[in-house]
Amino acid sequence: MQIDESLHVYVLNLNTNIDRTQQRRKMNLNARWGRGSDLSLYFLSLSLSLSTYVKIYKIYNIYRCFLWIVAA
Repeated sequence: MQIDESLHVYVLNLNTNIDRTQQRRKMNLNARWGRGSDLSLYFLSLSLSLSTYVKIYKIYNIYRCFLWIVAA
């Protein structure tokens, strides 16, 4: 009975060690690919900010033209 319990505990420890190793590998992969995704997110946010900048600039130009019309 004692041998069975110790074997069971050993197998449980082995399984948790295997799970931890797999989790570490997943974390390493995520960290490795995370840099690329961070870079793509950076470029995505940059393009979005550029497009919003262009929209704001267009609205500003329309507003400026409107002011010129009102002033004339």
